Amino acid sequence: MPIQAPKPQQKIVDPGTILIAEDSLASRMLLERGLVRLGYNVVAADSGERALELAAAENVDIFILDVLMPGLSGFETARALHAIERYAESPILFLTGQDDIQQRMEGFEAGGVDYILKPFHTVELAKRVGIHLELFRRRRESERYANEMETLAKERAKQLAHADRLAMLGTLAGGVAHEINNPLAFISGNVQEVRKLWPVLDELLTRYIDTDPDDAEEIGYVQEDMPEILDGIHNGITRIAKIVSGLKTFVREKGADWAPFQVRQAFDSAIMLARGALRDVEVIGEFPDDLPEVHGDAQQIEQVLVNLSVNAAHAMEGRPEQKLWVRAAPLDDLVVVTVEDNGNGIPEENLDSIWNPFFTTKDVGKGTGLGLSICQNIIQDHGGTIEASNVPGGGARFTISLPVASEGEAE
Repeated sequence: MPIQAPKPQQKIVDPGTILIAEDSLASRMLLERGLVRLGYNVVAADSGERALELAAAENVDIFILDVLMPGLSGFETARALHAIERYAESPILFLTGQDDIQQRMEGFEAGGVDYILKPFHTVELAKRVGIHLELFRRRRESERYANEMETLAKERAKQLAHADRLAMLGTLAGGVAHEINNPLAFISGNVQEVRKLWPVLDELLTRYIDTDPDDAEEIGYVQEDMPEILDGIHNGITRIAKIVSGLKTFVREKGADWAPFQVRQAFDSAIMLARGALRDVEVIGEFPDDLPEVHGDAQQIEQVLVNLSVNAAHAMEGRPEQKLWVRAAPLDDLVVVTVEDNGNGIPEENLDSIWNPFFTTKDVGKGTGLGLSICQNIIQDHGGTIEASNVPGGGARFTISLPVASEGEAE
């Protein structure tokens, strides 16, 4: 076990463990006592073989090896240590009594970082140990940081590519919505004409039954079902038209003129657009009739509510009762909107990080980490604030505060 210094002369922050391999008892004890006195943790071995055994059992940070030892030499021990994965980059200092340049070159080729001649001064050796240990730790930290940055860069590249595809999808969606409008208008016009003509057709069918009673039953079914069928087609067309309209405004580029609007309108449109994600969710909207208008881009606030609603749906997946509450109320010169779910909530350590671009806890392919950052930017552009918190008992709550439209803006 490492020998601990009871009262080091100079405090060393995180000294690490030094392994000494020296066959000379006098040199080994001098090294060991001197380094312990200076605050280092020391493990000592009398041979290269013993050094390898101790290295396997301990977590060693730096090695001091005598060059000439019975059995494995210092160079052979160094090569064996560097062949162990966790010690592949560990710093090794060599001790020798021979001032031979050829031997020094061989030591550096064996993986040594420094060469110390005997007789040595303990304080000088400790200084060299401290320098090499610090260099090793900084290099290891730099490598770890570089690996993290490389991984992060790859992740960000994927997320940016996905965000770019989403932007392209938005452009395409706007074009598709425009193209749908043409045949939709044609179908809608024809259905309207059929509905207008249906009383005449109904009368003609009744007269036909009077002249040919054999077809009365089948024609009766047509007369009974046709109004309901036409109403169903009309309602379907109306719904498609609303979806297309919402889709076109949802992907509209920023910069349109702002105007006063009711948050309830943005909520209704958002829930319609997010209907697919909310199919298993009970949505509860609470908006007072006297809620004042806010001034801004209704479609951007709609986008915020869509994002928060979809996030809530994802957070509640698998729960037997999924509920989403969207409430609004006036507070002084603000309209305060809360979006609350009964999911698992947000880990406390992530409450500040969720607003950072690309931060996400969702599975790969399920989120870019841009949604909440965009929401925050939209709300701030409107002169408001958005905050996240957890609901006691479970669930997340997002609180949005928007300025009430002034009299001049509301006109």
